[in-house]
Amino acid sequence: MTKSELKAELKEAKENIKKIEEIAKRYFALYVESQPKVVATFYIDVGNIAAYDIPTYMERIKSLLRRDDDMDKFTVNIVESYFIPVRNGGSRIEFFKLNNLSDADLDKLEKVQKEALQKAQEKSE
Repeated sequence: MTKSELKAELKEAKENIKKIEEIAKRYFALYVESQPKVVATFYIDVGNIAAYDIPTYMERIKSLLRRDDDMDKFTVNIVESYFIPVRNGGSRIEFFKLNNLSDADLDKLEKVQKEALQKAQEKSE
């Protein structure tokens, strides 16, 4: 095989890789679109942090989650997020699928929204 043939083969391989990457991106986009949209509630344990330091701590946690590449893949279908500070080891995440919420889920989501609003009002005082 000559040098020019190798170059041509390498060029063709690179073009094929680009095509495969484009197909993979389109496939992932279709997959994401097919998944249900979700509301996420992040309950973050604030431990014994002073009440006046909690808003700053919560903002740091949100920022860390936004910068995490793995979290980006995980949160791709999250349309809304709530971050609620809790104490006594209550950290957890709850998800509500928007396309098939039961009455109990709707009640729980409404409660979460009220808690988030209450926390936001406490921050502004």
